[in-house]
Amino acid sequence: MSSASPDYKALYEKAILEKEAALEKAELAQRIAEQKQQQAEAYIRELTEKLSLSLFELDRLRRKLFSRSADNRSKFTDPNQIILFDLGISEEEQQASDEQAKKDIEKTDKPAGKKREKNTRMELPADLPRQEVVIHPTQDLTNYVRIGEEVTEVLEITPPAFYVKRITRTKWALKTSPYSNHDLAEQSTPGVILAWVPRRTITRGIFGDSLLAYLVIGKYIDHLPLYRQIKIFERLGIHLAASTVSDAIAAVCRLLEPLYNSLKREVLANKYLQADETTIRVQDGEKQGACHLGYFWAYHAPVAKLVLFDYQKSRGQEGPAKILADFGGVLQTDGYGLYSSLFDKNPNITLAGCMAHVRRKFDEAVRDDAVRGKYVVDEIAKLYGIEKQIRESPHLTELEICHNPNAASQSSSRESQKVFRRAVPERDTEQSLCKSACLCAESVG
Repeated sequence: MSSASPDYKALYEKAILEKEAALEKAELAQRIAEQKQQQAEAYIRELTEKLSLSLFELDRLRRKLFSRSADNRSKFTDPNQIILFDLGISEEEQQASDEQAKKDIEKTDKPAGKKREKNTRMELPADLPRQEVVIHPTQDLTNYVRIGEEVTEVLEITPPAFYVKRITRTKWALKTSPYSNHDLAEQSTPGVILAWVPRRTITRGIFGDSLLAYLVIGKYIDHLPLYRQIKIFERLGIHLAASTVSDAIAAVCRLLEPLYNSLKREVLANKYLQADETTIRVQDGEKQGACHLGYFWAYHAPVAKLVLFDYQKSRGQEGPAKILADFGGVLQTDGYGLYSSLFDKNPNITLAGCMAHVRRKFDEAVRDDAVRGKYVVDEIAKLYGIEKQIRESPHLTELEICHNPNAASQSSSRESQKVFRRAVPERDTEQSLCKSACLCAESVG
C-alpha cells in the first residue's frame, strides 16, 4: 500500500503565512518597544525639567533664607536658651565697670591739650530763636574790666508739651432785660447775646487742631503707628485710649476726602499711568487679635509725579475696574493677568508691560540656563538704550512717544519679540512670562 504524495502548495502557503505572522509579531513587538522607549524618554525629560526647576527654586530659596540681607534664623531661636548658662555679668565686674566709667568721664572733662583745630561745625540758622545764657567767672572781679566774650552756640530742642486751650465765650444781656442777672439764659432769649463758636475739625471732640495735625503727620509722614505715639504721650503724662485716637484719625480722613477726590481726578487725567498692588495686614474689627490680608492698589502718574492709593479687601478686578472706568491712555503693569482680562478689548486703554519684571526673571535664570538667560538680558539692554535715546529727546512729548514711535523703535520692538520667542520654548509661548515679554517689546517705542 503506497503513501499519498505531500501537498507542497499547501505546505508552501502555510510556511508563507507562518513567516508573515512572525514578521507582524516582530514588527508589533518593535513598535511596542519603540513606544515604551519614547514614553520613557518623555518621562525622563519631564523628570529632568522638574528636577532642574526644583534645584533652581531651592537655590533661590537658599539665597533668600541664608543671605545676609534676609537672615531669619533668629526667628527660630528658643528664648529660654539664654538661661541655660550663666552668661550675665557678675557683681564684681559690674562694680569694676562703673569705676572705669567714672575715670573715663573725668578724662573727657579735661581739655585734650592738643592744638586747637579750625572750627568746621555747621552754621545754625540765623532765624532760630536764641536763648541767652551768660556765664561770668567765679573769681573776684573788683579789679577787672570786661574786654570781650566768647560765644558758643549749641542746638537744643523743646520736647512736645501738652497744654489745654480753654475757650470761654462770654454771654451778655441787655441791662433792661429781666435776664441781666440770669446766667442760665439761652442765646435765643431776647436781649441775650453769646460769642460765636469757633469752627473745629471735630465738633465736640476733645482733640484740638494742632494735636490732630501732630497725630496725622506722625502716622503718615513719619510712619509712627498710633500705639507708639500713645506710648510717647504716656511718657509726657497724658494717657489716651487707643479707640479715641483711632476715631480722631478716622474723622480727619473723612474731612480730607475732598482732597483725595481731587487727587484722584488729577491722576486719572494723565495719559500715562503705572499700576501695581501690594499686600497689607489689616486688623479685623470683628475678631479680637485677628488680621486679614488686604491690598493697596497704587496708581502712579510719572509725568505729574502723583500717586493715588486705593484700598481693597482682595486682589480681584473690582478695584481697578472701578478706578480706571473712565481712564484713557497707556497703562503700564506687571504680568498679572487681571489687567489683560479687564483692558485687552478696551479701545481707550493701551496696555504696556514692565521690562524690569521680565528682566528680573531672565537674570535669575542665568544661573540655571546661562546661554539663553544671558542672551535675553543682553537684548533687553539694547531696549534700555532706546529708552535712553527717547529720554534725551527733549522735543518729544509723552503722547508722541506713546502714539508716534520712531521707525528705529518699531524695528527694534519687532526684533525683541523674535528674541523672546526664540528664548522661550514653543510650548511655553502661551505662558505669562513670554506674553509679558512680548507685550513689553511692543510697548518700548
